[in-house]
Amino acid sequence: MMSHIRTIAERAWKRYGVRAVIHPHAGGYIEFEDEIQQLLKDIPYDIAGLCLDTGHLYYSKMDPEQWLRECADRKALQGGGHPVFEAWLNLYSRLL
Repeated sequence: MMSHIRTIAERAWKRYGVRAVIHPHAGGYIEFEDEIQQLLKDIPYDIAGLCLDTGHLYYSKMDPEQWLRECADRKALQGGGHPVFEAWLNLYSRLL
């Protein structure tokens, strides 16, 4: 599956100028920690970005704050230091 993702992402960029972003999703083929880790290993950031959904991470028994921090350099949206990212982390920390 990773080779298909890579091929589609490369084709989208080269032919259409569209940057692919992978969104691990509850109930999808890329949902759990081992699957996301494999994705990070097989698909470099220059090929496709990463869009983490905090609700899906939590649903899949992962710590959203940990994943957001660890993947800040890979995310296509709201990287570390971004005001929205920091606001979300502050809110999340207070809710725990």
